[in-house]
Amino acid sequence: MKKQLYLYGVVEANEGKNIGPLGLSTSGTPDEIMLHSHQGLGVIYVEKELEEDEELAASRKNLVNHQRIVELLMQDYTVLPFAFGTLLNDTAAINELVEERKDELEKSLKKIKGKIELNLKILWEDMDVIFEKIISENASIKEKRQYLIDHNIQDQDQKIELGKMVEASLEEKKETMLKQVVEELTPFTVDHKIQKTISDAMFANLAFLINRSDEKEFDQKVNDLSEKMGSNLVFKYVGPMAPVNFI
Repeated sequence: MKKQLYLYGVVEANEGKNIGPLGLSTSGTPDEIMLHSHQGLGVIYVEKELEEDEELAASRKNLVNHQRIVELLMQDYTVLPFAFGTLLNDTAAINELVEERKDELEKSLKKIKGKIELNLKILWEDMDVIFEKIISENASIKEKRQYLIDHNIQDQDQKIELGKMVEASLEEKKETMLKQVVEELTPFTVDHKIQKTISDAMFANLAFLINRSDEKEFDQKVNDLSEKMGSNLVFKYVGPMAPVNFI
């Protein structure tokens, strides 16, 4: 077994300290979280006993614990987080890391100081409702569908053509809905990023960078938007978290 330092994040700090036990535990007591300071920057870590070349398992429990500890640290610090599984051998290696990347780390900390990230995903709850709406709103699709029904046409090529028409209309509707969300919310943010959606039902997957002092106001804007956009929508709103999408 070899002692290694598992890293959580970088903060501004002129002296080291024992932060104390944080996070989850399988052995009764959470690990003692330490802060090592060097040249005005502090690296927060925990000591781990690992086999040579062993990596910490990326289990759900470990990933959740990593995120939870970063969130707890954010209550007292602006945290520039490390990716899950980042290990160094000792505090001398921390010093070397800080010296090599000092300008970059300080620039990133300055950018996110006093700010948090909030993530918002919006999905249609019932896609059948959306497909029927697309058909009723689009004359070409409506006529094509009715023609196939009236003439009992089973030709696969024509069905594929209809499917492509519906798919194109769905993408257009997604873009329209996403534009509405962005226009409604971004005036109250510092920055935002549009991220990839992962299903037909999802039309918005957004990360927002906001001033911590504006969190309550932004929460209210999200609530207002939910009411304004009506039913058949699921809002998945997560945060605050370290602004990893804006580093």
